[in-house]
Amino acid sequence: MFGIAAVLMEQDQTSEDDVNAGRRALTAALQKELDAMIPTLTLGHEEPTPAEIDDMKDRVSAAVHDAVSAEVSVLDWIFGGTDMDNEIGTGFFRFSHASMEGSAGTSFPFEQTWDDDGTWRLSGRVIAHDPAAVTIYADRNYGGASQRLSAGRYDVNQLAIGNDRLSSIRIPPGWSVILFAEAGFWGDALVVGRDLAFIGQTLDNRTSSILVEGPFVTIHSDRGLQGISQLLRAGKYDVNQLAIGNDRLSSIRVPHGWAATIFSESGFWGDSLTVTANTGYVGSGMDNRTSSIVVARTMMEPPVSEHHPPVFQ
Repeated sequence: MFGIAAVLMEQDQTSEDDVNAGRRALTAALQKELDAMIPTLTLGHEEPTPAEIDDMKDRVSAAVHDAVSAEVSVLDWIFGGTDMDNEIGTGFFRFSHASMEGSAGTSFPFEQTWDDDGTWRLSGRVIAHDPAAVTIYADRNYGGASQRLSAGRYDVNQLAIGNDRLSSIRIPPGWSVILFAEAGFWGDALVVGRDLAFIGQTLDNRTSSILVEGPFVTIHSDRGLQGISQLLRAGKYDVNQLAIGNDRLSSIRVPHGWAATIFSESGFWGDSLTVTANTGYVGSGMDNRTSSIVVARTMMEPPVSEHHPPVFQ
């Protein structure tokens, strides 16, 4: 799920310091609400209900209003001519996984209008990117010519952005990429598991072949798929193989076609839980209690072709 939250205020005579207090309150209140909401999202309750969103909007809006009011002094009212900023309204725009899945490159517009001492309109658009593709870029900061890469091997003649051109890369969660300085997958190499706005001096404009692998299961030390993480391929992982630490797992990312069974004891026994989808919180029964894990595919993937036509973004 992806969401956008906004509080729209009319700019009149409220001081910048007072407005900044409201902005800080917005950030803090929204983070508090998200931290409280994420543990409630389970396989049977994957998205917040409209009523839950309305309640969240009310609490965040009240926090912003109270923060600004607390900062406004009598002198602010006098010098502002009592013409202080008004809260025009709040907006929350939600985009579900179901609506965005399979819609890479599609633009999803959002818009809301308020009538309060005039007409106010907040609008924009969200573009869904393919979560099952790595994107390489010729320039730093994800600029210049680009190419999408699914899982597979890409030698020098398959790099549509050109040989020795790669400077930045975007990698979906659960994927791994190895960049090689020479054609044929050898030479200096760099393993990358996250977005890099600059791949570093060693391989900047020196990449001639690429190996893309994924998606894999990813375990996280914090709720909400945050904190220290570790990619897990198919296999068995006992306590000494858990890089995030023993009894540290709180959330887990499981791609389609995979399953992960987490055990409370080393040696793959004790209390257990099998997870087959992204889970932002494994529940109180297994939170910070995982000591061994078994990762397996639940369905076979089609064979990867050695030829990958370029796809530009």
